[in-house]
Amino acid sequence: MPEDSRQRRVRGRIDEARAILRALGLPPAQQNDRTALVLLAFLDMTPDTRWSKASAPLRGIRPAMDFVAAHWGVK
Repeated sequence: MPEDSRQRRVRGRIDEARAILRALGLPPAQQNDRTALVLLAFLDMTPDTRWSKASAPLRGIRPAMDFVAAHWGVK
């Protein structure tokens, strides 16, 4: 898959997660990419995972950071 397509999919998924954070009423300071990526990690979401396939594995912050690095390319 071309890198541009992947980057668009990644950006779109992060933007969707930020919209969820807004809908949940989080303060503006927490409506950022980092918090969105943590939400995605807590839902076991990769860029290719459909929202309907989200799950809730028990994952602490360190494993969440590792998940984000592995699947989202952000350290």
